[in-house]
Amino acid sequence: MTDYTKTTNFAAKDALASGNANKVVKGTEINTEFDNIATAVATKADLNSPTLVTPALGTPASGVMTNVTGLPLSTGVTGTLPIANGGTGASTLASASIVTYTGTETLTNKTLTSPTLTTPVLGTPTSGTLTNATGLPLSTGVTGTLPVANGGTGLTTIPHTVTVYTSGSGTYTTPANVKAIFVQLVGGGGGGGGGANTTYFTGGGGGGSGGYVQKLINSPSATYSYAVGATAAGGAAGATGVTGTAGANSTFSTFTASGGGGGTGGTGSNGFGGAGGAGGSASGGDVNIAGSDGAAGGPGISGVVGGPAGKGGSSFFGGGGKGGVNGTGSSGKTNSGSGGGGGSNGAAGDGAAGIIIITEYYV
Repeated sequence: MTDYTKTTNFAAKDALASGNANKVVKGTEINTEFDNIATAVATKADLNSPTLVTPALGTPASGVMTNVTGLPLSTGVTGTLPIANGGTGASTLASASIVTYTGTETLTNKTLTSPTLTTPVLGTPTSGTLTNATGLPLSTGVTGTLPVANGGTGLTTIPHTVTVYTSGSGTYTTPANVKAIFVQLVGGGGGGGGGANTTYFTGGGGGGSGGYVQKLINSPSATYSYAVGATAAGGAAGATGVTGTAGANSTFSTFTASGGGGGTGGTGSNGFGGAGGAGGSASGGDVNIAGSDGAAGGPGISGVVGGPAGKGGSSFFGGGGKGGVNGTGSSGKTNSGSGGGGGSNGAAGDGAAGIIIITEYYV
């Protein structure tokens, strides 16, 4: 850019004396001045939308850069762009640091090393490895059912099955996938004592009930032997009533619920009623409960028919048979393992057979 510089001082010529050769204005001088003016004009920028070719602007006092483009950020700016204007407010980023964003941001194909996510909603990731994840709430944070192969049950409810033996003996086989069995067994009840049918007609004693055992077995064996205490016969009537048969033992593996004792028959010669049978014992379980004794028969009166007989002992599963009254026989066995009622001028009731109940749990 060239400034106009005057070459000839035409005003100075006015002061020269007439006849001085320099007083004359020459065409070459005028031509030189016009050339100088043309050069200055040609190298000056227009005020409206000028095009500046490789200018050095220096440091303007002010300027509005609203529509400026092409600014090289690596060399054309100074200072640090603050967070409020979309920057980081820092001139360097420390190792493992990350710019803090507010609101919702989308990071595409970014690798984050050991990030800490604060209350994020991850949506549905396409994949993920949770080897070291902790704190998963099982009630709300999982779907589906954990199969047996992965330590679960493969089931959404807690199932169980029940096996019941009311007679006989043999081998119990644990069903597949059973994790524990709960075993309950009661021995057979003793038969009641027969009533006296002469002279004093005293009542026979009730039979004792069988003992009760319960046992929880975790990780049960494949098989167990068992036997159920059978029905025990009540005693027949007679001049001295017949003593009832003792109840048989119920067993499962090494657990034993013994049968109740038979009731003693009434005696016609002396007016005394028969004694009740003793309750059976119990052993080997987590809970072992002895059976109840049968009640004694009542005394008779000479020439009067049928003194009252003793009631059978109650088992874990319910009451025993009622004793006979006024010359009637006993109602006999009722609930599993209960004793038979004694006879009054008649035969006594049978003792009830024992029972084994096995509840199988699959979890």
